[in-house]
Amino acid sequence: MAFTLGFHIILASIGVGFPAIILIANYLGLRRNDAVALGLAQRWSKVAAVTFVVGAITGTVLSFEMGLLWPELMRRFGDVFGLPFALEGIFFFTEAIFIAIYIYGWKRLSGWVHFWTGVPVVLAGLGGAWSVVAANSWMNQPDGFKLDSQGNATDVNALDAFFNGAVAYEAPHMILAAYLVTGFLVASVYAVGMLRGRRDRHHRLGLLIPLTVAVIVTPVQFAVGDTVARSIADDQPVKFAAMECVQTTHRHVTEYIGGRCTSDGVKGGIGIPGLDSWLVGFSTDTEVIGLDSVPPDDRPAGQHAASLGVRRHGGHLLRDDRPGAVARDRLVAQARHPQDAVVPAGGGRLRAGRDRCARVRLDRDGGGPAAVDRLRGDAHGGRRHRGQRRLGEPGCGRRPVRRAGDRDGARAPRDGAPLARRRSR
Repeated sequence: MAFTLGFHIILASIGVGFPAIILIANYLGLRRNDAVALGLAQRWSKVAAVTFVVGAITGTVLSFEMGLLWPELMRRFGDVFGLPFALEGIFFFTEAIFIAIYIYGWKRLSGWVHFWTGVPVVLAGLGGAWSVVAANSWMNQPDGFKLDSQGNATDVNALDAFFNGAVAYEAPHMILAAYLVTGFLVASVYAVGMLRGRRDRHHRLGLLIPLTVAVIVTPVQFAVGDTVARSIADDQPVKFAAMECVQTTHRHVTEYIGGRCTSDGVKGGIGIPGLDSWLVGFSTDTEVIGLDSVPPDDRPAGQHAASLGVRRHGGHLLRDDRPGAVARDRLVAQARHPQDAVVPAGGGRLRAGRDRCARVRLDRDGGGPAAVDRLRGDAHGGRRHRGQRRLGEPGCGRRPVRRAGDRDGARAPRDGAPLARRRSR
């Protein structure tokens, strides 16, 4: 899902910001009777259509992944934050309809009529972005429901869930980021052309329009981003502590540029004393809540050695039996197919080539490997999944493989955790 989202978020940002830049060029072309500006708008609209189609595909995949990978989350709370997804679907189809009219209307509609068919594309992009971020912000500050004794959502108020406490600053932050990144991205294409000696009006105007949008949005984004960070510090102090690697609650907290977060604080970064406290409360004497304010098991997963409930010991990845990690693993086990995450048998990075044959499946049940096999056997009617095999069975190249954590390289017993079979391409 992270792989899909990594592509989709870029394409979605372009889909939100690019239509406005296209309309600016279209407006200038009609207002000044400028053929160059109209040519830019027409060319950019074709690029926007391609990014929209690819973004629609990745977005559709994400929609299915929400239900397939997180069924328990959707079962319990789908009725609560389902409204933003429904509205996003309406905005998406509206954008698709009008972007088709805009593209095919270049030579079929009069100038200003054609221009106004592009306005709904911009508005639908803004509405879709707001809706998706509303679902994300609800996960940061859940609202609009109550929990019964079984943990199910009751007394659902969809509007309260949609207009939760975090959407007011998260949605503008995302929309401005879309305009900012799209402006600089489009301008960079024409900047490269000008650096190569193409100084005609086509390149100058192609650089000026998106760059102007990005330059105007940048200082606004600074202010909104500062508001977002301060709101997170007030509403979600533990998340802020994880973001800033604040281990203990204290005043005069140092802000670091770069570095890496450790249990002893930031290592290797450039520290600016008191700046973190000043950014939170406009005073270096502001107290910043640290990670020591909550038990270790309730801290964000990113503060552990790994976020999937595993820990590193002696160069090997082992099962993490802490209560918080077990709870996360059980949730993941409910949300995923038994044939899910894998780790290298020898610890460390998973290298290309032969080491990929020795992947060991994580034990996502609280017990030993035998308990996992029984659990999976029950799930598959007493039969192992066709894509699984046990440790000790021939792997890639018929080499023996060992269980994660074994130091002597001995052959693992037959009741070890199942392995993922490599699919031949």
